Amino acid sequence: MLVAEELENPVFVFIIKPFIVLSLGIYLYQYTQLTNRFYKLIFAGLFFSWLGDIFLMFSKENPIFFMMGLIAFLLAHVSYIFAFIINFNIRQTTGFIVAGIMLAFSMLYFRVLYPYLDSMLYPVMAYIIIISVMAVTAAFRRANGWQMVLLGAFCFVVSDSLLAYNKFVHSLPHAGLLVMASYMIAQFLITLGGIRYRSLSSD
Repeated sequence: MLVAEELENPVFVFIIKPFIVLSLGIYLYQYTQLTNRFYKLIFAGLFFSWLGDIFLMFSKENPIFFMMGLIAFLLAHVSYIFAFIINFNIRQTTGFIVAGIMLAFSMLYFRVLYPYLDSMLYPVMAYIIIISVMAVTAAFRRANGWQMVLLGAFCFVVSDSLLAYNKFVHSLPHAGLLVMASYMIAQFLITLGGIRYRSLSSD
C-alpha cells in the first residue's frame, strides 16, 4: 500500500506512481492473455492495488479515501490468496516456517500499533490478518516461480509495516521512498513470478 501524501512530487504522485502498477497489469495480460484462473486472480490483485493507489493519493484531502484504499488493498490480497491457494501443497515445509514467522511478527507488530489505532483498530487488525495469510499461502505454493512470488509477498509485508508504523506511531526518515521501493519490488516480483507459472491443468 503506497501513501501519496508522503511523496511530495505531484508529477510522480498523480502520473508515474499509478502507471507502474497499471503497466504491470498490462504486461501480465499481454504475456498470458489471462488464460487460466491463476493469471486472472493475479491480474485482479494488480487491479485492486491500482485502485488502492489512486484512493490513497487523495487520502490527505479526505480520510474516507484512506479507508477506501485500505479496502482496495484488502481485496488485492484476497485475490492473491485465492491465486496462491490454487497450488497449495501442505507438504511444502517452507509454509510452516513462514506461518510461524508471520504469526509471531503479526502479534508483536499489532502490539506496537495497538495504542495508536483508535477508530482504525479493527480495520488495521483485519488488514494484518489478511496480509499475513497472503504471505503464508505464498509460502505453501508448489509451482514455477513460487520463490519469486514469496519474496514479493514478504516485500509487501515490509512495505505495509513501514507504512503503518510511519502513519500511526512515529514518522520515519525517508518513509515515502522506503514504502514506495518495497511496494514496487513486491508487485514486480509477484507479477514476474506469476508469469513464470505454468498450469498443469486447465484451471
